[in-house]
Amino acid sequence: MATMKNPAGFVRPVAFIFGALVVLACGGGGNTLGAPSIPTGLAGIPGNTEATLTWNPSNGATHYNVKRSLAIGGPFSVVAGPNVPAFTDTGLTNGTTYYYVVSADSVVGESGNSAVVAVTPTP
Repeated sequence: MATMKNPAGFVRPVAFIFGALVVLACGGGGNTLGAPSIPTGLAGIPGNTEATLTWNPSNGATHYNVKRSLAIGGPFSVVAGPNVPAFTDTGLTNGTTYYYVVSADSVVGESGNSAVVAVTPTP
């Protein structure tokens, strides 16, 4: 055990306390405790047959799931898994509106989806 002197010169033991972090997985369709935060600030910039997406980084994320749909309410399918908060989706049809959401992922779990953004590629 370590000792420590206080300002008056007396020696007293210093206790060492070790704590444990317990992580529980929650069932029922909810996020796993400790999952990254939901990405915010999703923005889309249309291009010629492409859409460039950017968003704010999420705490704890190791990569992101970019999801696309042809309907505002989904269903959304994963089209990419970049490890940076940006992605350019190519090979799209000009004049067609695409809807995107992004989730953050890590070894602990996946966040919920971001707000939806609509992008219509134009020539």
